Amino acid sequence: MGTRGKPYQGAGRPAPPETGGGVPGSRAAAAVWPILTALVAGPVCWFVFSVWLPGDIARYADYVAARPCASAAPSTARERAGEGADEDCLRLVPATVEATVVKEGGKSPRFDATVSIETNTYLSVGPAGRRMVPFGDPGPLLNRLRPGDRVTATFWRGDLVVLDKDGIRQSSVAAPRDEVQITAAFGTFVGLLAAMGLWMGFLGLRPDGRRRARLFGWDSVGKQLGLALLLICAAAAVVASWLDAPWWAVPAAAVPLATAMSLAVYRYRLRW
Repeated sequence: MGTRGKPYQGAGRPAPPETGGGVPGSRAAAAVWPILTALVAGPVCWFVFSVWLPGDIARYADYVAARPCASAAPSTARERAGEGADEDCLRLVPATVEATVVKEGGKSPRFDATVSIETNTYLSVGPAGRRMVPFGDPGPLLNRLRPGDRVTATFWRGDLVVLDKDGIRQSSVAAPRDEVQITAAFGTFVGLLAAMGLWMGFLGLRPDGRRRARLFGWDSVGKQLGLALLLICAAAAVVASWLDAPWWAVPAAAVPLATAMSLAVYRYRLRW
């Protein structure tokens, strides 16, 4: 009689939980970060596979197909003006080593050589004919060079891509490389991150979204799943590079593994 309309307080116990799934605003809050992550990662994935990766593949193919320049003089007005950026051939230029830096270990390793170009003044190589050439490691040539050594510098499309001394060659950082597996791994990772964000956002917006967000939300397992996706993509890239597999082998291996892992974690968490 006197208790009509009052919440249940039987035996001093708390009222049973509601089954309506909580306030709609709470469900939206549980979904906002996953959806924002997807909105950022999705366009990045598109850019990697539509622009970045095809560009790297085409540039490396052009570099491999390039042959030494047939003439000693540049062939276009722009090259004659001193830019040299239009040359698809490999132009060999004599140079002299001025200094080298080989700094291994520590937080900022550094490997580079400073060379001065002695001839082909039509080629723009920077102030006073000098060019600093960064490398990714000290060998096989950089750690042998000494100031005053005569070397041959190879230019392609305006970049100094190779130094050569007595038949020992080393490619610079500017040289195109067949390392598209790493690019594909990054694109696959952000694509999987976008898919995970959409999935978690969908779960958060469901009527029982608050419960599912606690079990399978960004704050509960999102960071751990993101790290696991990163490790899967990195491992796929390493194996593909070691086997010299094409770039598409990375998503072909990483996506099924990541999907199976995510489903397994989801089903396991639902048992809680």
